[in-house]
Amino acid sequence: MRYANALVCPPRPAEKTYRIRGTKEPFHTFNIIDGIMSVKEVAAVAAKYNATITEYLNSVLLYALLNKQQMDFHLKLYPVRIALPVNLRRFFPSKTLRNFISMVYPSIDPRLGNYTFEEIVSQVHNFMRYYINEKFLRGDITTNASTTRNPFIRIVPLFLKDIVVRTFYRKVQDKNSTAGLTNMGAMKVPEDMKPYIDRFDIYMGQPFSSRTNCAIISFEDTLTINFASCIIEADVERYFFRKLVEDGIHVKIESNRTFDEEI
Repeated sequence: MRYANALVCPPRPAEKTYRIRGTKEPFHTFNIIDGIMSVKEVAAVAAKYNATITEYLNSVLLYALLNKQQMDFHLKLYPVRIALPVNLRRFFPSKTLRNFISMVYPSIDPRLGNYTFEEIVSQVHNFMRYYINEKFLRGDITTNASTTRNPFIRIVPLFLKDIVVRTFYRKVQDKNSTAGLTNMGAMKVPEDMKPYIDRFDIYMGQPFSSRTNCAIISFEDTLTINFASCIIEADVERYFFRKLVEDGIHVKIESNRTFDEEI
């Protein structure tokens, strides 16, 4: 609430996005695919595109999702959008132990024409520079806080709020993005712990819908990209890692699944 003082509440993305078609697994089945690679290799490739590691990997995921939509049977195309959390502590000092983030949505609209990978990287790069700054994020905080300040909502019992929020997320909010991606960055540990650690993994929770979520974390020179989904198909992951290999990055794949062909 301390930072929710912008004079306008920016609207949320509302246009329908591309939704991955997939065969749902039985309840509580959690499919995992991990890609392990060198931080230096990924950073070098990202630099060739004049992008950061986060911008580059966002672009690769958008590229994979665009390929997936093209391969699906479709009557018309939809925008492809990624939900990307931003750590607000970078811009707004806070000691809270709660999840202090906001969401931005880098996207590509294939209805405007075919995009080369270089064009996707350029668009993501400019999007990040335009939206991830103190002014836009303060407006987003204000939008989030405006709901809790509503006097009519404040008097509603918490259990009813929980039901409404869950329903709203499944029916509306979850459809505002095609996939989720989070980058936890480089993990720091005490020096005397380092000899006992090979790498870190991070997994986003089981999606409500037929989508795949991606989480990135690094330790020393090991960067791990963890995909988590509850659908049988792994087309997006396949396109994603193939693009990394095409760019010259050596990738080791691990999974709790078996495949008829190599990813």
